[in-house]
Amino acid sequence: MRARIAIGSGLFLVLLIAPGELAQGQEKPSPEPEESYGTPKAVFDVAFKAMKKRDFKTFARCLTAESQDRMTAQMVDMRETFKTLAAGGGDAKIKDMVADLDKALAKHGLTKEVLEKYKPSKDPKESEKATKALAAIVKDKPALMNDVMTVILKMSGEKGQPDSFELKDIKVTGDKARGTVVSKREGKDSSEPIDFIKVGGSWHIVLPDEKRGGKGVDPKGPPPPIEKE
Repeated sequence: MRARIAIGSGLFLVLLIAPGELAQGQEKPSPEPEESYGTPKAVFDVAFKAMKKRDFKTFARCLTAESQDRMTAQMVDMRETFKTLAAGGGDAKIKDMVADLDKALAKHGLTKEVLEKYKPSKDPKESEKATKALAAIVKDKPALMNDVMTVILKMSGEKGQPDSFELKDIKVTGDKARGTVVSKREGKDSSEPIDFIKVGGSWHIVLPDEKRGGKGVDPKGPPPPIEKE
């Protein structure tokens, strides 16, 4: 089965699951990320080196706090998607994966009882409120992402990860920045915008908030006018 999971609808970040790379230990985990990134490119390089190695914990640490909150909700949404597939008479392996996802989520405090109270909403304000309440339970969000993705990685046998990622056209205005990620897979290029924000002197990646029309730059609102650095 091929699992196609998009983390943030406006982001290039589409994970085509290939379990062998992680399970067989072909790649060593990325080192602990630095405490501070002086440029958008610095955090991008660390994040996507980790992504290529399937080191989701390091990748998640390169995100803003708000993005980690949204990521937590997205991990739960993944579980709901697979749960629906399992209930529809899907492959028995999907049911096993849902059970493993429940264990991974519960490990971080997101028990079935907690998830039953989580009510995602199409209303941006209500959605943000529900997301914050859910995220507040999880003490280590990067570890949560790594655990959930590890479960999902075991499900699919197909490879499809991009061969390379490149950051282009980075432009900075104050503490916000926007660039373009160009990924190459099977000889074909594709591009997506990527946003960054500087918090406490360090740059971080911003996942787009699909509940606010896919806008990426935190805090709320559209990106500022863009100027070259």
